[in-house]
Amino acid sequence: MRTARRFLGAAGAACGATGATLATGLAEGLACADRTAGAATAAVMLAEAARAAWYAGDGDLARDVAHRLNTLTATPSPLARTLTCLTDLLRGEPAAGVPRIRALIQSARRSPPADPRLALVVASVGLATPDHRASYDLAVALVTTCRTRGLVGSLPGALLVRARAQTFLGHHRQAESTAVEGLHLARDSGQRHTAGHLTCLLAWLAAVSGDPSRRTAPQGHPHDDAVGAALLNWARPDPAATAFHRFDAWAVQTGRPTPEALAHRCRALLLPPGSPDDDRQGHFEAALRAHGLDPQAYEQARTELVYGRWLRRTRRKRAARELLRAARERFEHLGARPWARRAAGEPSPARTGSPVPRDLLTAQERQVTRLASRGVSNRDIAAQLFLSPRTVGNHLYNAFRKLGITSRRDLGVLLGHDTP
Repeated sequence: MRTARRFLGAAGAACGATGATLATGLAEGLACADRTAGAATAAVMLAEAARAAWYAGDGDLARDVAHRLNTLTATPSPLARTLTCLTDLLRGEPAAGVPRIRALIQSARRSPPADPRLALVVASVGLATPDHRASYDLAVALVTTCRTRGLVGSLPGALLVRARAQTFLGHHRQAESTAVEGLHLARDSGQRHTAGHLTCLLAWLAAVSGDPSRRTAPQGHPHDDAVGAALLNWARPDPAATAFHRFDAWAVQTGRPTPEALAHRCRALLLPPGSPDDDRQGHFEAALRAHGLDPQAYEQARTELVYGRWLRRTRRKRAARELLRAARERFEHLGARPWARRAAGEPSPARTGSPVPRDLLTAQERQVTRLASRGVSNRDIAAQLFLSPRTVGNHLYNAFRKLGITSRRDLGVLLGHDTP
């Protein structure tokens, strides 16, 4: 039992390690737990392992851990069944048990788990469903418990969940303060993985605020490549569509309004140029209705911004002004100054003729869009560049998607040219 408890402590610390260290260290500890620990102790270890695998993005390890937890006793516990559902979400598989996750969260709100490690797992699960208010309440209670009982090892993880919940709920300044405290504690206790998540959260908050004096991710951090790849994929249509399919499946599984709103917003943005206006508007309107059921200021303002800008491009200026004003006010309340300026239209690339970033379009797409912005037809562009008209059309289609525009007129304004 003493050996098992030693591995129990190691399992908690492993949540701050990298994915490889996590998988190796936990595998040894879990084998020990199965042999020598009581069911309750082993359940805590396995729950810690599942949470660590979730944060490491290791779906296979998460599945294996959940399977062990399910077979620990003759009748799987509610926690075991919940973690199975959680690993299904991580692996992108249908999760019919999402209601089971919600039931566990609500039970924990009424009667928080006595073991802080289990409380941290449940609070983290709330972010994945995503019940941000429940996660916030559970994390606040857990932070208080950790401070009262001197549980320094569990405190960084609890602060991470609280900071994330605060961010989702639109409390950006409080989230920054929470994340800074958690980052100091995670670094001091050697929890590198937790420190990495907190650093990335602070970088995101700094980017949204537009304040260069605030924290950003340090150079050379192992998360940098992943974040950079995500940003590049977001600007390119094919990876964006692939990512959306997975997101949409998750949104349907959660059955919550905010994921539904984001899914509708994505559908509106991913419609190809030339799609009927009614289709695009229908998705935007559905997104606004869903936001009204579960207001989250940042995401609601993002929807109002993109919808308002689309309405402005389609000459429905009065409706556009109302949405853009609402978006600006929400962004200003959040302290998201760059977004507020975009909503106010001061200044934006479409109004100043600023150059399109070079890494956004391929070299040939830049050639095609430059000629198209001057009113050159597809056939003439093809002749000048020794391409087929179909290839020219494909390049324009890809460029429109990347630039978030729907017509040659928009392209002309964006690049500083007038088109007929």
